[in-house]
Amino acid sequence: MADTRIEIIVSGEQAEEVARQLAGVVPADAEIVAPAGEAPGLADLLAPAIAASAELPAKFSDWYRDALGGADAGVLLPLVLAALVLVVAYAIDFGASRLVRGVFVRDVDAEAVWTERVRGAFGWTVLQALRVVIFYAASHALAVALLPPERLAVALVPVLLEGALRFRIVLVVLEMLAASRAPNRRPSGLTNSEANVIFRGALPLVVTLGVLASLRAFNDTVVGAGDSAILFAIASRGIEFAAGFAYFVFIRRPITRLLRLAFASPDGDGALSGMMGYWPVLYGLLLVLTFLTDTMGRLADPSAGSAVSASYSFQIFILTPFLLAGLGIWGREVRDGAEDERKGILTGLFALLEGAVIVLAAVLLLFAWNIDPFAQEATGAARILPGLVSASLTIVVGIAVWRTVSAFLDVYAPASGDADGDIPDGEGGRAGNRLETLFPVFRIAAGILVGLLTVMLALTSLGVQIAPLLAGAGILGLAFGFGAQTLVKDVIAGMFYLYEDAFRLGEFIESAEGKGAVEKIMLRSVRLRHPRGPVTTIPFGSLGTIKNHSRDWVTVKFSFEVGPGEDLERVRKLVKKVGLALAENPELEGKFIEPLKSQGAIGMVGENFQIGVKFTCPPGEQFAIRRRAFIAIQKGLRDNGVQIPTPRVVVDSREPEAAAGAVAATSGALSEPQKSA
Repeated sequence: MADTRIEIIVSGEQAEEVARQLAGVVPADAEIVAPAGEAPGLADLLAPAIAASAELPAKFSDWYRDALGGADAGVLLPLVLAALVLVVAYAIDFGASRLVRGVFVRDVDAEAVWTERVRGAFGWTVLQALRVVIFYAASHALAVALLPPERLAVALVPVLLEGALRFRIVLVVLEMLAASRAPNRRPSGLTNSEANVIFRGALPLVVTLGVLASLRAFNDTVVGAGDSAILFAIASRGIEFAAGFAYFVFIRRPITRLLRLAFASPDGDGALSGMMGYWPVLYGLLLVLTFLTDTMGRLADPSAGSAVSASYSFQIFILTPFLLAGLGIWGREVRDGAEDERKGILTGLFALLEGAVIVLAAVLLLFAWNIDPFAQEATGAARILPGLVSASLTIVVGIAVWRTVSAFLDVYAPASGDADGDIPDGEGGRAGNRLETLFPVFRIAAGILVGLLTVMLALTSLGVQIAPLLAGAGILGLAFGFGAQTLVKDVIAGMFYLYEDAFRLGEFIESAEGKGAVEKIMLRSVRLRHPRGPVTTIPFGSLGTIKNHSRDWVTVKFSFEVGPGEDLERVRKLVKKVGLALAENPELEGKFIEPLKSQGAIGMVGENFQIGVKFTCPPGEQFAIRRRAFIAIQKGLRDNGVQIPTPRVVVDSREPEAAAGAVAATSGALSEPQKSA
């Protein structure tokens, strides 16, 4: 017969009384579960801890009496013996480190490149880690060999050793990063004064943390205080958190500068840079939340491990931003000192490292709260965690690939102009660069390709079948194409304009819809900047026939008039002489493809001859050269006595003699300024 279960749920004020009555009715092997009441508050949890704390002195006294075995050995002797073991162990590790120091520590110049300084820091760190191992092994060996097993010192050595190890490990990590005493192996971007501030402020903090942690370990593992030490543990943790916040405030300025250097503007401009200065407030809130979680965990169920989980979580939240900041600073320094061919690879590598730090921090947070993100047989919401971790790693790789491609494009992009759309030099546009025009298109195409691949692989990691999505996307694209024919027409027309090299960034073009310098090329339109300032955005499908004024070269033609009595050959030679002088002008050097020269008489205006002039120059330079040419031709003709005809006003009169006199008088008045000039 299969087992059956009958569950009776009773609520209300009489629930406990009903449960007692049911106990006499149901079979003896039945389980009666009383309904749970309301969760106890903080005051309810503190009351038993306060009451139990009164037993701590008595438990300490009982342990000490048992440890002495009834012998009247005093209090000082066990402590002296334990301290002596630690001092001798430290002397052993110090002597051993002096013997092997030359193997690990290398002399590096303070101005050395980042890789050399990192090697120096790594060697020093390995040496310090070796010293910690030697210290730990020597202290244990000395305690076993020299101290009788029944003495109190044997119990004190592990506790003191734990505090000493905690103290040394934290100092080694801080000294490795700050290198206050050795700038030549400092891997971070700290100055000497900033490194001293960080290390000097850490000493009292580390001492406080080590002493309080040792006292808690002594109560828990040696004395076996149990519940009587809960209140002491809470108070000591509160002191630790207060000391930690004081340390954050103490080092806020150097750390703020580092964060701004890594994530924002070093000079403090911008909203993000301003927010970096409030990091102690954020970490203070994390400290408060961690302390509350730690306190509730110790009071509700000291064996549940929530206090340890909260502590690990806080450490992860503390370290992750600084690791990312360090990677950002070091990555920038490495890229600045690397060759152009390696900058793209280095950018992608550091992006991969930064993403790996973020994913690792998330995984460690889950493990801290006893959640296995790689468990394949999890239930509930935890079933998606393996897929989330895999998708996160895919996204990290995708971002790293994109940053690598983007860095390669930045390195090999032409530098003749600004691909982001600055106003080009010259009034008529400048000679465009085809690579400069196509690189933004390459960047967009690469971004779309990498983004789509990353999203599809991430969805696959989450268990999503992407084949139906691709089929649906194809149908949606077909429907979209029918519904947006104009948009498709614009995009396709733009592709052919770029393929046929009809125009480039910075070139001055003219179409039926407008004219101006090409300022920006977008997916479906082109933006033109008129020399007077207005911007015209024209869809590629409406652009039509294009007249490009900036391709290869520009020939400028203009004319002026000379009187009928001037020697035309002499005028031609004068213009040629002016053209040679302009070509030799340092301000116009290299701006002529063909020098200024005269085409001779190209027509007649009344009695005057019209003299043609032309020159050829690169696109965008024609207007400035033409202005200089006008000034030079005027000066050259005037210095050589060639008169440029001036307008004449003819007054008609019914009396021929009066009309002839008026014409003569007007001609004389108009020609007088020319003669005086």
